Amino acid sequence: MTAEGNAAQCLRLTGEMGPSEELLIHLRWQQPAPPKKKRFYTRKARPIELEFGCLFELEGGEKGCVQALGNACGALEEPPYILLECKARGGKPSGLETLRIRGGMLPHVKRLLFFSFVFEGAPNWRDARAQLQLRCPGSEELLVAMDGYESTQKLCSIALFEQKGGGVFELTPALRFFDGHSKMDQDFGWGLRWTPGRR
Repeated sequence: MTAEGNAAQCLRLTGEMGPSEELLIHLRWQQPAPPKKKRFYTRKARPIELEFGCLFELEGGEKGCVQALGNACGALEEPPYILLECKARGGKPSGLETLRIRGGMLPHVKRLLFFSFVFEGAPNWRDARAQLQLRCPGSEELLVAMDGYESTQKLCSIALFEQKGGGVFELTPALRFFDGHSKMDQDFGWGLRWTPGRR
């Protein structure tokens, strides 16, 4: 599979991937710099822990969400052919989350919306300096940076991955901020039902 960029920051993926190949999407972020020390008291910055996930729609009409919340981590060998490397919470924030997509099943994918939300710490997207990194065998990496925004809303849609037919997929940045999953769903017309969840 090969990749081609354009002036609109859209990445086109063409060709087929082998059954054992995977499309890897990483979310990376950093911790805020510690505040400058004052003479008497300095409040310690709270670590930021981000969660990564995606909304999916398959060609057969199946829709859903892959995320750690609700333990909806997905699967590679069966629909949706997307797996989030879920991890147990505790200890220091990792600064990395990864979604894996089974390359040989990409023709079954109609569209994906990658998103992130703040699980711990105050929402400060500029200080987190988060990046979405897409890695495809035989192609250059694509980066979508999220550090140019100062929104205090906890959820951010990052990029839309869509099948255009003929084995062509496009990844387009879609940086928008929301108060919750249902608002994001409405904005992109996914049509899922949302209920409160927990890890």
